Amino acid sequence: MGRCQLPVGRLGAARYLMADHPQVILAAVVPVTQSPDSHEQALAILFAGSTTPPVITNISPAPGTPIDRDTTIRLDVVDLSELLRSEITVKMLNEDDRIVVHDGDQFCGRFTNLSSRTAIPNGFTYALRPNGGWKGSPNFKVHAVDTSGNEA
Repeated sequence: MGRCQLPVGRLGAARYLMADHPQVILAAVVPVTQSPDSHEQALAILFAGSTTPPVITNISPAPGTPIDRDTTIRLDVVDLSELLRSEITVKMLNEDDRIVVHDGDQFCGRFTNLSSRTAIPNGFTYALRPNGGWKGSPNFKVHAVDTSGNEA
């Protein structure tokens, strides 16, 4: 958390959102205690993290669209501050268990050979296709966390 001080003349507090940046700025006037006789005050500006969670977008083909065995499903995971981690799991219509597609570091199991992750501004594009093709209708779940702890 960064901090800077500016002299001001009265006590108070406020919460500000910068229009061009998703950071929350918390500001409070606090007494500066340099000596017992000092009545100087300062505006302490504390920069807290983003309050905006990561977003899953640009899903292609669109959810609900019929796919064939060799369709590559693409999606973007982005965050306005900094994406810390994103994990993807899938449950196939004809299977009981949810399986890990990407564990946040690498592709897993049958998604290792034909899937990819590409860095884009503020996140990643995922291209998902299992070895041997789709064997049923996939139901994806994406869990993404940014450096401020916001989750999607």
